[in-house]
Amino acid sequence: MADNNYVLLNKDVPVLNFTFAENPNIHTPLIRNINEVYNLHYAPLPLAARRGDKTGLFDLNYWWVQRGMACFLRSRSISALENTVNYERYYGIMRQSGGRSLNDHYWIKQEKDSRTYAEVNFFDNPFPEDFGDLFLLKEDRCLSPEQMFTPDLTLAGHSFKTWKNGGKGGHFLCRIPVREREIYNDLAAAEIFKIFGIDHVEYLPGTVGKMPVSVSKNFVSKDTEYCSFRSLANGIRYFDTGYLPKLLGSEKHEKILQDAYKIALIAYAVNNGDVELGILRRTDTLEITGLAPVFDFADAFWYGSVKEVQLHTTILQEIGDNLPYYVHAAGLDMTLWDGVIPAVQKVFDLCDDFRPGEADHIYQQMALRIAALRQAAAKPVGTVRKNWPLEEMWTLWMNHKSFEGNVE
Repeated sequence: MADNNYVLLNKDVPVLNFTFAENPNIHTPLIRNINEVYNLHYAPLPLAARRGDKTGLFDLNYWWVQRGMACFLRSRSISALENTVNYERYYGIMRQSGGRSLNDHYWIKQEKDSRTYAEVNFFDNPFPEDFGDLFLLKEDRCLSPEQMFTPDLTLAGHSFKTWKNGGKGGHFLCRIPVREREIYNDLAAAEIFKIFGIDHVEYLPGTVGKMPVSVSKNFVSKDTEYCSFRSLANGIRYFDTGYLPKLLGSEKHEKILQDAYKIALIAYAVNNGDVELGILRRTDTLEITGLAPVFDFADAFWYGSVKEVQLHTTILQEIGDNLPYYVHAAGLDMTLWDGVIPAVQKVFDLCDDFRPGEADHIYQQMALRIAALRQAAAKPVGTVRKNWPLEEMWTLWMNHKSFEGNVE
């Protein structure tokens, strides 16, 4: 039983001691018990921001399962892995690899393990890229557990992507599109963010073998960690909506909200209901420095399947119904919208993946959305709701149920 006892750490700071269940399966919890809490202050934000002053067993299980779930689901679609990576084996490999990531500095190790974070972290130590090659190169071969000890295991989201070692220049994330247009969607969105001066992830088109990919540099460093809004409110009924305002202070909190409103308006203008927002936090002081660079506009610009378009409807409808408030709260320079469609056209002119009439439809729809923004800005401030409940803003961005709507 002692071999099932593990410690969750933030770098080398122990957070809590827990016991894995013996022979777990998809119907039973992976973690059986929390034995001792050492320092909840250093816990992952989704655990620290729960209501109450204790982390429950459900919360810890949910955080651990979600940490690896997206990549597990992606892995099931690869023929070389589908017969070898079942739920139990995948999380067994996650357990052996320590659940390490390039998004933050949390990891687990056995009680008796004397290794330090410097010895095992992916920021300083190279990792095998075999697992990612199965995605990129469509290789049909089986892997040993050691070949799967990569930060890919903890990559969130459902798109196919993989980390590449970058040496001293930093690590790079390669995203594999369903259509090449997804790459240009990200490039076009980046041009809009430049116009409005919003911090964003820079994407570059590239290839691995014959596979087109979009490449972006990791914006998380050895001194910071990333936490998405969605992971913060993975169970919104448990989330303490007063936690972040108290942690941030009123001035910084208002700045984060205003930046979120700006991004919401851009998401509305380009029809992206799946934008990723999150915050950056220092690992030494635990100070939240602000919004992380915005990313993931691959499904924007009226792109995607019928289900994806439906999925986008809920958040975009919410923004559209309250457009005057968003416009006034964001404080964007409305004259800058003049350059948005030309900037998008310049990027899309480089893409050969548009179907007949598709690009013109995008520009027409964008023109309608921008016109709606201008009309909202022309309304007197007195007609706009002033006391927008904080809970609604956090729910809009963080509660994944609101993103999914009624789509099953």
